[in-house]
Amino acid sequence: PPNEFCSIWLKNPLAYVQSQLETARLNQWVELHQGDSKMIGSKIAETLATPIDFLFIDGDHSIEGCCADFELMEKYVSTGGFILLHDIFPEWCGCEGPAFVIDNYILDNARFEMCQIYISPLNFGYALIRKVW
Repeated sequence: PPNEFCSIWLKNPLAYVQSQLETARLNQWVELHQGDSKMIGSKIAETLATPIDFLFIDGDHSIEGCCADFELMEKYVSTGGFILLHDIFPEWCGCEGPAFVIDNYILDNARFEMCQIYISPLNFGYALIRKVW
């Protein structure tokens, strides 16, 4: 399902992200996938030529959806690679999934290091997670 917040702020989030990547000249380094990870995740995994160095998870924000995204893709992140979760503060953004992933997969797990990033004006927050091993 589309992110409700993106549809409020942006008419076409995918086109916006693509244009920002082009402006920053990063488009050749980034592969975007739009769709439900339960449907397209195995196809993404089959096409990976190298481990993922930076994974941005900002899809289905439900607990079930966010856990599915994390469980599916985390194993393809390289040692020393990063995972960025968006909308980690449910009291601000109303999304429970990313905070649930942090509480149940990241905290108290020696495989990961994490830094929470506070943003403004809307503090929906980010978690930058480094896969240590």
